[in-house]
Amino acid sequence: MLQQVQVCRIRPSEKVDIVNVDSVLDVELDHPLANRPTNLVTAQIAGKCYLLMYEASSDVAAVYSVDDDAKQLHLAGKLKIRAGWDSVDHLVIGNQPHLMCYQKLKGIFHFFPVISPTEVAPPYEFYRNHDPGITKGFSVIKPFVAAGAAAFLGYCQEDGRVAIYTLSVTATSLDGVPPLNALNVWSHQWAKGWTRFAFFQFGGENFFLKTNIAKPNVNIDHILDGLSGGTIEVATKMALKDAQELDVVTPVILANGDPYFVTYRKSGAITVNRFHADCLGWTTVAELTGLVNATSLLSFRIDSATYILLC
Repeated sequence: MLQQVQVCRIRPSEKVDIVNVDSVLDVELDHPLANRPTNLVTAQIAGKCYLLMYEASSDVAAVYSVDDDAKQLHLAGKLKIRAGWDSVDHLVIGNQPHLMCYQKLKGIFHFFPVISPTEVAPPYEFYRNHDPGITKGFSVIKPFVAAGAAAFLGYCQEDGRVAIYTLSVTATSLDGVPPLNALNVWSHQWAKGWTRFAFFQFGGENFFLKTNIAKPNVNIDHILDGLSGGTIEVATKMALKDAQELDVVTPVILANGDPYFVTYRKSGAITVNRFHADCLGWTTVAELTGLVNATSLLSFRIDSATYILLC
């Protein structure tokens, strides 16, 4: 099946409020999935950048190697991770890349260690069916790193439940099961309707931008160092252009560590925005037109080069 893919490189300029964005790849990619990919993720496997595509009716993720200049994608293999996942993301635990797969209906997580572009190890399974931190029904799942440790946040857009979990390495495990343990450390009630989360860091501290489509609003929140303290609001009612009409928002980190975010509309309209250091706003540093009717947007780095990919 053919899928249109566009890759653009984001380059800093001599002026702090301008970046240069150039298309480096625009191609119809032939993939082995049954339908259009719904989950895209990049991962470092054995020191090389790979793109993974997945859609829920397929039991595999298609894996593509990304050339060093991101100008070519090559099918490198398939990872058998089962069908039915609503969310697939990537995180690193103990130097080992993992795929974090989540099923909304049952609230089940599977964490697959990635051995190679063609092999995953059996997964660690996690779910909670009682308070605090029930895992069923999350519409947003985001992994992040806090003080060097792996963690993830889950949020339910329909009822406003939110929770944070840590993911740690255990001393031993059952045969064939990764030595991992997920633990709910914070559970809370937010308003309904939050979506389009974009996680970023300042000074090693975790923040995220989020948009409410039920009661129009845009916030930046801070995840506290002690994860059991949860999150606090930094800014609210922020003026994000076309906030209610956007289709995708994703964070971008340049080589110097400065955090940005990219917005996308299915018309092809793209903006690149630099977060202010006080987390009270941003400056739009580029506007362009890209691939029309994309459903996924992600960012990735190869050495010091920063890219965005539309699919």
